Amino acid sequence: MAMAGLYRRVLPSPPAIDFSSSEGKQLFIEAIQGGTMEGFMLISRLHRSPALLYTLSCKHESWIKIAKYLVEDVPTLLSCKDVKDVKDVLSIVFNSLPSKFLEFIKWVAEVRQREDGGQSLSSEEKERLAVKEEILKQVQEIRLYKHVTDFLFTGNSGSCKESCLTNIADSICCQGAGFLEGNNGSAKGFCCRETCVNCIKANGDTSVTVVSGMVTNGTGIQQVDVLVPSSSSKTSGASNSYGLSGCIGMHPASNDVLTVLLLALPPQTWFGIKDEKLLQEMSSLVSIDNLPTLLQEEIMHLRGQLYILKRCKDDEAEEDFGAPLF
Repeated sequence: MAMAGLYRRVLPSPPAIDFSSSEGKQLFIEAIQGGTMEGFMLISRLHRSPALLYTLSCKHESWIKIAKYLVEDVPTLLSCKDVKDVKDVLSIVFNSLPSKFLEFIKWVAEVRQREDGGQSLSSEEKERLAVKEEILKQVQEIRLYKHVTDFLFTGNSGSCKESCLTNIADSICCQGAGFLEGNNGSAKGFCCRETCVNCIKANGDTSVTVVSGMVTNGTGIQQVDVLVPSSSSKTSGASNSYGLSGCIGMHPASNDVLTVLLLALPPQTWFGIKDEKLLQEMSSLVSIDNLPTLLQEEIMHLRGQLYILKRCKDDEAEEDFGAPLF
């Protein structure tokens, strides 16, 4: 065994730990909190790309603002308020959210250039969508999701307004066109002339939501498709506002998005809660220890991205965006 050094713990020899193990996850969290990430070297990759969140999305301005609010402002708000129950905690977190938090729906969207042969899905696209849908299903099965959904849809919160995908379709298509042209997902200079939302068959009776847009940057026109996984929850998407008969697939909505964000916050976010019993309840609700491995991987990836965004100001941490965290 190697002697305890920088990380003040005895490490195996050679000093390599599987990040999927409980010890690996704990070491990763300690490194984020202690600012010692430079001691890590990537020696293996996940067998797949993160399904829900892509580093590209984190460059969007709305991500940076929301990350700052979640990581810096929320702990301060909780320590200054006298919260009595989970509903009070959610009220503090959600009612002060930056206005563009629904842009987070883009972290489940996949952009492609429209094929001449019309709208169809390749086997690889079907596989990726299936993984995303499985993760969304896992999100909707945890206790925290029920608390978030009850809060958002009881009429006590304005956080679920404008959850229809068509409200952000233009932005998604423009950012996608920028990505396809190698502009790191920037929508600057792009204008979406028209968009439409359709459903196409994926596997059996399963429908996939496709946002199609015609995007121009003044020199040419791109036809872009954005593939969005279906969410099985009755409350996701609030309602089928597309006006499409037979389109049963609902896009991920505010309750899906906000549940994932709460899970991704650093554990110390909740330490400002003065009521010890409530603190224990919140810690239990947001714990990822007993979540399915697939969902744990997504949460750990998102938690790492929030850490990077916290350091990002005027592209000072730009070099961090391209590097996988584990």
